Amino acid sequence: MIRHNRYKVVSLFSGALGLDLGMYNTGCFELKACVELVPAFCETIRANQAAGHLPRDLSVVEADLARLTADEFMAGTGIEPGEVDVLVGGPPCQAFSTAGRRKGVEDPRGTLLWDYLRFVEILNPRFFLMENVRGLLSAALRHRPIAERQDKGGPPLEEDEMPGSVIRLFVRDLQKIKGGPYHMDCFEVNAVNYGAPQIRERALFIGNRFGCDVDFPGPTHGPDNGEPDMFMQDTLKPWATLQDAIGNLETVNDTVMDFSSRKKISCQWFPPAQTGGHCLLMYSGNPWERHGIPKAADRDGGDV
Repeated sequence: MIRHNRYKVVSLFSGALGLDLGMYNTGCFELKACVELVPAFCETIRANQAAGHLPRDLSVVEADLARLTADEFMAGTGIEPGEVDVLVGGPPCQAFSTAGRRKGVEDPRGTLLWDYLRFVEILNPRFFLMENVRGLLSAALRHRPIAERQDKGGPPLEEDEMPGSVIRLFVRDLQKIKGGPYHMDCFEVNAVNYGAPQIRERALFIGNRFGCDVDFPGPTHGPDNGEPDMFMQDTLKPWATLQDAIGNLETVNDTVMDFSSRKKISCQWFPPAQTGGHCLLMYSGNPWERHGIPKAADRDGGDV
């Protein structure tokens, strides 16, 4: 169903428009502009425009958001402050991911959170949606190596070294911007619980300038144990698998790439799927073998 009066959306750090398409496909949102640095991603967006998969009037701004000024954005898109209903974006996550070094704002990519905030102030949207890794919630402004922490003989953590100090500063700065204050809710979600065939934990930050609490929808998918959840009105659909997502694809001129020795150790703990010789890796529903899936087992998931 397509609304006649759709909500206007601008995206930052747009990539290949994953967030944008999720909103666009509901029929409730109109994609007005996107900002992306990587030329190949912009080419992908333009190719989909040319093929008719995206609106022809979508403005593609190929620029470094950290250097993009308000005047440049408005001149390139024709969008004025206050015209945007929803600003969406997922600032680079490497600086906050538990899979990386967690340098936070000491990593130049970590400061891009504040460029997102700068555009909240510039565009003054009614709502904003910011997506990032779950590790952002515990990230510190200044990283103290584990070997130098108090339990290892080091001094107590200072305020800017405390877990969560990045997002606390972001929230304080959010309340100071022109056009605010914004109320912001945060939700920890796992994509597998909403139909994606992948365990992908993320933090979603939803802000609005109406002072409203956001009621985030509950999971639609869960373990296929044959028993309804007594607290859910509707029975959850079973988690989707990789087979569900790509099982109908046919391969042409297969290219076989060997796994690293480390990956081979991990792969042996997954049951092979019966798909005509192809080995599709999927989570079987059993507890992770700690010696098979290093470190990720301790975090209740991870990318494999």
